[in-house]
Amino acid sequence: MRLRTAVATLAVLAVATAGWSATAPSASGAATTEVAAGSGCGIARGAGTRAQTVRAAGMTRTYHLTVPPGYTGQTRVPLVIDMHGAGSNAGQQALLSRAREAARQRGWIVATPDAGRTLWYLQALGGADVIFIRNVVADVSRRLCINRSRQFAMGMSNGAAMAAALTCAAPDMFAAAASVGGFNIAGPCLERPRPILAIHGTADPVVPYQGGRLSGAASGINLTVPSVPERLREWSIRNQCTSGPTTVQVVPTVHRIAYGGCAAPTELLRVRGGGHTWPGGPVLPPDRFGFTSQAIDATEEIFDFFADTFPAPG
Repeated sequence: MRLRTAVATLAVLAVATAGWSATAPSASGAATTEVAAGSGCGIARGAGTRAQTVRAAGMTRTYHLTVPPGYTGQTRVPLVIDMHGAGSNAGQQALLSRAREAARQRGWIVATPDAGRTLWYLQALGGADVIFIRNVVADVSRRLCINRSRQFAMGMSNGAAMAAALTCAAPDMFAAAASVGGFNIAGPCLERPRPILAIHGTADPVVPYQGGRLSGAASGINLTVPSVPERLREWSIRNQCTSGPTTVQVVPTVHRIAYGGCAAPTELLRVRGGGHTWPGGPVLPPDRFGFTSQAIDATEEIFDFFADTFPAPG
C-alpha cells in the first residue's frame, strides 16, 4: 500500500454531477469499429491516450484507450476498465481515479468508457451497456496484446455498481472488480465466485454506508440500497466464504474487513468519515460530497488487489 503524502486540490471536479467540463481526448478522426475477433499480439503501439469508438446495440459509443510507455505487443498484459459515476464522463473519471497513471507505472492497459448519458444501466446479460463494455473489451483485445485472464473492472459511484454488476453479467470476461462509493447499489448474484474489493466512506452523503435511499447527486436514481456490510455479506455467499468477517486496522481511520475461507477474496476498506469521494484523489467540494480522505490511495489499493489476486504469470 502506498500512502499519498500531499492532498490534491481540484475543487471544481464535481464527479457525480453534470455540468463540469473536462479536457478529454478528442474522438474526431477515430474510426468506428465493428468489433471483430482477433488478437493484437505482435503489433507495437505508441504510448498515450486516444479516443476509440465501437458499435453496440445500434449505437456508436466512445471509450478512451491508454497504452503505457514501453508497450511492445510481445507480452500479454492486464486490462482495467475504469467507469465513471452518474452525471460524470470518462475524462472526469480519469482525473479522479488516476488509473491511467497507475497503469502506466505497471505496464497495464486502461480503457475508460463513456456512458454517453446520465448513468450506467445495470441490466442483465443482454443490456445495451453490458454489450457496450463487452465490445470495448473485444476491441481493445483486437488492438492490443491482452491477458484475458487478467481483465478487471473498477469504478466510482454508479460506475462502481456497474463494475460489480459486470462480474454477474459478464463473469466470463472479468476476473475481479473494485468499487468505490457504490458497491451496495448493485445487487448480488449467484454466478461463479469473483474477487471483490469495496471502498466506502462511512459518511457518504450520496450512497449511504448504512443503507437507505440514494440522495444528493444520485437522487435521480429511484433506489433504496442495503448497508455496505450487508451487501458484503451477500457477496460472501456468492464467493462461498466459510467464516465471518475479520477487521484489521490499515491506518487509524481505515479498516479492512474481510471474510475468510472464500473461493474468491471478499473485502471492504471502510473509510471513517469519508464522503462520496475517491480516497487519495482530488478533493471534491465537501458541502456536496463530504470529506475526501487522504489516508489511503484507493487507486493503489485497487491495483494492488488485482495484482495480488491474479499475479503475473511466470
